[in-house]
Amino acid sequence: MNFRLLLTAAFLFAASLTFAQRGPTYQADLAFDKGDYYDAAALYKKAFTKEKNKVKRAEVIYKVAESYRLTNDYKNQEVWYAKAIKANYKAPECILHYADALKMNGKYDEAIVQYTAFQKDSPNDPRGENGIKSCQQAQKWKDKPTRYRVLNVAPINTKYSDFSAAYSNKDHRHIIFTSARQESIGKGNDGGTGEKFQDLYEAAVDKKGKWSSPKPLLEPINSGSNDGGASMDSKGVDMFFTRCDAEKGKFGTCEIFYTKRKGQTFDEPKLIPLCGDSFTVGQPSLSADEQTLYFTSNMPGGQGGKDIWFTKYDKKVRVGSTGECR
Repeated sequence: MNFRLLLTAAFLFAASLTFAQRGPTYQADLAFDKGDYYDAAALYKKAFTKEKNKVKRAEVIYKVAESYRLTNDYKNQEVWYAKAIKANYKAPECILHYADALKMNGKYDEAIVQYTAFQKDSPNDPRGENGIKSCQQAQKWKDKPTRYRVLNVAPINTKYSDFSAAYSNKDHRHIIFTSARQESIGKGNDGGTGEKFQDLYEAAVDKKGKWSSPKPLLEPINSGSNDGGASMDSKGVDMFFTRCDAEKGKFGTCEIFYTKRKGQTFDEPKLIPLCGDSFTVGQPSLSADEQTLYFTSNMPGGQGGKDIWFTKYDKKVRVGSTGECR
């Protein structure tokens, strides 16, 4: 009996020691590495309150800012990059991303100051000069607006992410789009965005310009994972779309599927094996002549990060017989 108690005590002590050695950012780092950036931001802010070392506190602040950047939260991105710089975090990328946030928030003069500082630290990096030019151009457009107006298609938009619209019928009155609205069928929220898992929806506009209420595409298209980024052929029959499987444990692990419309339903989606299965692929777009399928991927050979690639599309086999990507 005493031996069992000693063994249990030793196990608990070892477990507590291991947890202590992991440090306050352990859970946040796990979430960040998995791609759950929304969750990571909250965890890093919690870890920040426990960290006493000034250098490490600056690192945690930077990771909060990075998490917000990767969820496209420009307001919080600006706040936390400013804090990181104030905390004396030493990295040119910190200044660059701070400048990017200022630009996205319409603070062009302040952004130019930061782009100039980045350019001084990294004179051979073109992002500094490009950032300055983009701010100058944006200000010119703002000072001299065109007669075109961008209108919100309110009947189909929500306060959540609604994007990637594409025609879904040959009459060009139907669109299919991606949305993270609350009706989406995935359980829980995506740790990478903080919103519901994305689904595909369809809506139509009549001759008077009135939009119908969006309707979700039913199973087997929409699933418990992120489904979106669809592209259809000119007849509105063949459809390609992206599915990012949350069960695979890595945000952004995406694949392209093909399906065929039959009346009001779709066939069971089939995976398109593009250029190997060790990379993420998504956002398919079929060319006007329907002979080329464009998509994004992080596969080697690009310019860095995700780039646009293409493969030849053969309707008889759905993709090029070689699966060659360029």
